[in-house]
Amino acid sequence: MQMRAVGFGSVLLVSAAAAAIAHTGVENPAVLARMDNMKAMADQMEILVPMVRGETDFDAGRVTAALEALQRHAAEAPALFRAPEGDPQSEALPEIWENFADFEARSIELSRIAQAASAVEIEGPQALLPLVREIGGSCSSCHEDYRAEQ
Repeated sequence: MQMRAVGFGSVLLVSAAAAAIAHTGVENPAVLARMDNMKAMADQMEILVPMVRGETDFDAGRVTAALEALQRHAAEAPALFRAPEGDPQSEALPEIWENFADFEARSIELSRIAQAASAVEIEGPQALLPLVREIGGSCSSCHEDYRAEQ
């Protein structure tokens, strides 16, 4: 079971590295703000996934802080994407604006998942694993439909 989290975690870490590179040369400030928001969410997963893998020590305080940050950034995403801003470096697909209600609903759902997770006491990596899977699944489903492949 833990292998799925490990595989997903690897995808997240590679995506985060690619996102950092993609920010280079972004000229549109609205697009940069969106990219920064997505990078901030990936940064939180970079805290959680290594704990699930056992690569870093479990720290309940850091888990709660990461989940609260995820909740906040997910809640901010719809406002950042509301205007169909473009930039050659953007990975946002036009489908976001063609189906904005779905994009917004997915962002709100991710925010809800993270908020609910931050409200419970998570006692260790095994308790964190299903939450990381649920959050990761939410991220992945949105990326599949609304993010250009890298």
